[in-house]
Amino acid sequence: MSRRRTRNTRMTPARQRKKELFAEVNARGGRERWSRLGIWVGRLLRCSVALGLIYGIYVGATLGYKNLFWENPDYALKDVSVKTDGSSLTREQVIATAGLKFGKNILSYSLPDLKEALRKLPQVEVAEVRRYLPNRMEIRIKERKPVAWVTASAADDVRTNQKSYLVDIQGEWFRPRLVVHEFETLPVITGVVTDNLQPREAIRSEELMAALELIEKNTKSPRFQVRTIDISKGYCVIVKSQDGMEITFGLSDIDAQLAKLDEVRKLERSLSQQVASTNLIPSRNIPIRWVPPLPPEDADFPPKPVETAKPATKDLKAKPVVKKPEPKKESKPEPKKEPKKSNPDNGLYKPFLMRA
Repeated sequence: MSRRRTRNTRMTPARQRKKELFAEVNARGGRERWSRLGIWVGRLLRCSVALGLIYGIYVGATLGYKNLFWENPDYALKDVSVKTDGSSLTREQVIATAGLKFGKNILSYSLPDLKEALRKLPQVEVAEVRRYLPNRMEIRIKERKPVAWVTASAADDVRTNQKSYLVDIQGEWFRPRLVVHEFETLPVITGVVTDNLQPREAIRSEELMAALELIEKNTKSPRFQVRTIDISKGYCVIVKSQDGMEITFGLSDIDAQLAKLDEVRKLERSLSQQVASTNLIPSRNIPIRWVPPLPPEDADFPPKPVETAKPATKDLKAKPVVKKPEPKKESKPEPKKEPKKSNPDNGLYKPFLMRA
């Protein structure tokens, strides 16, 4: 039998040092893990405290702001001042369009939104909204200044026809909700197609702009009072004044045509006659039609009715009246009348020569 070899269990110094090193590393690793865990727990606690503090400040500030401003009755809207430079908008209409409600917190309104709501009114050109703490708001409105009515036909009643609009000097049109007396006296421009007009879209036709230019220049230097302007022909504008005069203007060079009109007016005053119509488009030989003169006051026009005597009632007791024969008068020969010369135009048309 072979002899069993015994194992040497004595450790060498190298193995001993290795085992001790492993034990030391394991012990040190456990302490470092716990140390790191403690560091992260501390950081988490500090972050939680900071977040809680921030949230507390936010909640406190929100509640404080809400109690001090949003729910404070001192900031409830109590006064709204409306200032406008026109007369077509009322205070109630402006407040209702802006959506303002008395008693509601004044800080809950957005000023840009209020301006945009007011700008939707067609007669508003510029709108400004200001807020004055604690409970007052101010609205300033600059209205469009209409200079005329525009309609399709002269037979339309601009006050009741819903397709008749007011227009300003830039061609911006709108239909007022309230037609005041100031608008009723404005001139009427006929011949404008108003069926396909879009909101906030200006009318830029050449003939309409010429009519508006004529109204503007005549307003600055009045020569006549415009009643209607017809632009349906397309190449000219026909103006009818309040005194019945009809004036035809071209679409360009309005100043030169107004100078011609001044010469026509001078001729009218010098001849003591009234002009019925004139055309200012020609550069020379302006046609003028005169109003026919009135008949003299002593002329029987219309002829006076002949009075007929009432038949006398018979009186049986009255004696018959015997008329004496009147002496015969000698008849004298009547002078011959010369025939009047015929005048086909009856003196209505007279050319007016303009200097070149």
